[in-house]
Amino acid sequence: MAPLIAEVKCGHTRLILVTKKLTKYEKDSLANLGKPISQFSYKVLDHKLYVTAVNKKIATVKKGSEILSINDISTNEIISNLTKNYASDGYNQTFKPAVLNRAFVNWYTNIYENKDTLHFKIKKSDSIFTIKVTTIKKEEKKDSLEIKKPVIKLSKDSLLAKKKIAKEKLKVRYKGSDEFKKPLLDLKFLAQDSSVAYLKVKSFSFPYADFDRFFKEFDTRKLIVKPCISGGAKNTFKVTDANKKEVAKKLPQLIQEEDFIMQPFLPEILEKGEWSFIFFNGSYSHSLIKQAKAGDFRVQPAHGGTVHPQNPSQNLIDIAAKYVNQFAKDCLYARVDGTFVNNNFLL
Repeated sequence: MAPLIAEVKCGHTRLILVTKKLTKYEKDSLANLGKPISQFSYKVLDHKLYVTAVNKKIATVKKGSEILSINDISTNEIISNLTKNYASDGYNQTFKPAVLNRAFVNWYTNIYENKDTLHFKIKKSDSIFTIKVTTIKKEEKKDSLEIKKPVIKLSKDSLLAKKKIAKEKLKVRYKGSDEFKKPLLDLKFLAQDSSVAYLKVKSFSFPYADFDRFFKEFDTRKLIVKPCISGGAKNTFKVTDANKKEVAKKLPQLIQEEDFIMQPFLPEILEKGEWSFIFFNGSYSHSLIKQAKAGDFRVQPAHGGTVHPQNPSQNLIDIAAKYVNQFAKDCLYARVDGTFVNNNFLL
């Protein structure tokens, strides 16, 4: 059934691995055994299988070696057989190797059994060889110093309070939470005795793509979001608490067309303006300061900004020239834009 359900191509719909429920004795026994498939760690890349870690007792296989086959079954076939049992959303295939990278051993043992002997065909540099790997029983630790953990007894009231908190957390677990521990889902019944309820979804987006997070990281409540390469303040936003939701709705479509950067908003742009140092063929030509109009943050004339020619000191010209020499040495035209914050020139 698993391959059939996977054809639905919904990453949230799949049959979970069906495994035997082990007794405590069986769990303890398996914990002391190093099954062959568990003696390596694996990475799936471009439908190939690589070794990322090796049991120190296996000296012939090194980290980074490619596994060509296991028990005469090519790894390409193994990967295909494993990934057909679960789906990613739609035709996106990046999720499938990611699952195997997290749990290759689990998937392999459930599809191909957890055998006591496996033959691995390994490619290392220009050589190809086969290695037989058998179950290794872990050595028991001897003469180890047993450290007893202190036992802390809780009062009846403390235990009841602890259970109550755990129960409340369990009740709202389905809601999920963002990085600020706020619920992403909100389920409410239309009436007290009603069997009808509605579910409010706060966000389908990745919780870390949140302006509140960047406000916190940059220690500011104002951000600038703009394309990495642009001119004339095209698609440039000043993000605040007041408009963060509006900007968040526009960005997903814009990011599909070009890359964006985010940086703290510098109030010095409004107070002192933005400097521009112009260079032709690596030589300094002239400078100017651009000022934004009242109520705007954009300094471009197209948005009401004004331009004022300047006569900077040689020290300021040298600072700008360093950027030209480092990033635009052979350019016919180069311009260095920035402002001064605490007497330091910032791009």
